Amino acid sequence: MRLFAAVWPPDDVLDHLDLALATVRGGPAGASTAVRWSARETWHLTTAFYGDLPDGAVDGLAADLAEAARGLAPYDLALRGAGVFSHRTMWVGVGGDVEAQRRLTAVCADAGEAAGAFEDRRPRERPHLTVARLRPGARPPRRGSS
Repeated sequence: MRLFAAVWPPDDVLDHLDLALATVRGGPAGASTAVRWSARETWHLTTAFYGDLPDGAVDGLAADLAEAARGLAPYDLALRGAGVFSHRTMWVGVGGDVEAQRRLTAVCADAGEAAGAFEDRRPRERPHLTVARLRPGARPPRRGSS
C-alpha cells in the first residue's frame, strides 16, 4: 500500500484558499488545458512519504503517528506566499510556526523508518500545499488575467 502522512488545514483555511484561487482559475482561453487544478480535498502539507508498505505495517504506523501528533499539536500556521516548483508544480506556502511543522515532519519520518519505510530523508525546506500542475512549457495563470 502506498502511504504518506500529512496535515490537512481546517475548512476555514481551505475556504479562504479556494476563494483566492478563484481569481486565477478562470484565466484566458486555453489556460484550462495548460493547468490541471488539484481538488480541494487533496490540499495538504505532506509531512512524510513512505512509498509502498505492507498492509500489516499500516496499523502500527498509524498508532505511532497519532502519538507523535498528540505530542506536537497544536501549532499555528498560516498561508503565505506562492510559486512554482520545477516549472510544473504550483504551490501555496506556509508561514507561522514552521519549526513545529518541521519537528512533526522529522517525527513522521522516524515513525516510517520504524515501520520499515525507506523514505527520502531530505528535509522538506518549504512546507506547501500543491494546488495545480502545469503542462510542460505552460505559463502559470496570473490573478485577474481573464
